[in-house]
Amino acid sequence: MYRKILLWAPRILSILFILLLLMLSFDVFFESDSFGDMLIGFFMHNIPTLVFIVVLYFSWRRPAVGGIFYILAGAFYLGLMRNSEDSFIQSLLFSMALAGPVFITGILYLIDWKVNKRG
Repeated sequence: MYRKILLWAPRILSILFILLLLMLSFDVFFESDSFGDMLIGFFMHNIPTLVFIVVLYFSWRRPAVGGIFYILAGAFYLGLMRNSEDSFIQSLLFSMALAGPVFITGILYLIDWKVNKRG
């Protein structure tokens, strides 16, 4: 039973995270730009979504790929969101709202990989 949970949990979290990123990209359509500019903005906002879709494809059968990518993506996001105006703790806590689920997904992928590697 726990093997099925370990198999599906990171994949479902990946899909939910991709849907969240997709949903957040729709904010470009509420701006007062031209339709062409909004389409370009929508595409630009969805580049990370497309990358996560490709990673989901490859990590479906190779969970180590997903584990490494998601952990690196979370670390990259934390480094990117480091705000010098806020204190380190405040910036870290704010950034972990989005990076936390990414780290958890990566850890679950790695656990799934380790469990299935042993057979």
